[in-house]
Amino acid sequence: KIISGTVSIVGKTYYLTLSLISVKTGKIENVAEDTCRCEVDELLGSTKRLAKKLLGEQVEQPVATTPKPVPVAESKAKADAIAKAEAKQHELKGTTAAIAPPAGKAKIVAYDGRFEKLASGIVRDKQSGLDWYAGPDKNTVYDDAKGWVANLMVDGGGWRMPTLEELKGLYRKGAGSRNMTPLLETTGWLVWSGETAGPGGVRALDFDNGLELLDRRDNSIYKRGFAVRSRR
Repeated sequence: KIISGTVSIVGKTYYLTLSLISVKTGKIENVAEDTCRCEVDELLGSTKRLAKKLLGEQVEQPVATTPKPVPVAESKAKADAIAKAEAKQHELKGTTAAIAPPAGKAKIVAYDGRFEKLASGIVRDKQSGLDWYAGPDKNTVYDDAKGWVANLMVDGGGWRMPTLEELKGLYRKGAGSRNMTPLLETTGWLVWSGETAGPGGVRALDFDNGLELLDRRDNSIYKRGFAVRSRR
């Protein structure tokens, strides 16, 4: 067996997972999750609870403690507001003759130097030649994300789930509040790929640190679905 673990943080809340995987079959045999709104040195208790959960043992939920006050700018609510405000800041107002598309072409409403956003909501990557479309900005399980992509008919359709490599191409440390272009308006941290592993595992990219994540398809916490297609 091998054990794969991840830890992410949003505001002052740590989210930890452990997956028990069979080396012989590649099947995910068990998954344990735990959250800890605490200081970093208190994570030891959370990891101990995770190990017990992974082994099927009963664990007691910790008594909630009040974390030390943090600046408002570091709160999740503020981060979400910043993410949406950043996209608004990129809206092009007034005359945009410098980047106005030729007649008959899709109207560009925002541009950040590499990505351009069309009036339809499509975000085009001028570097890779990929079109992106952000899904509903809410916690989304994998099957719902996949179903949404399959039924997406914006601008003629042709959309699919992204690969991990394509998602890694979106990751830019320090870009916006989600390490990606703010033109893709989202308050999520993890984006599903179309790459599955075993009967119940799916790979996603954590935009907090740019690392791959193997998770259960029914885990929706901070997960979002994006659609992609190639113009080349």
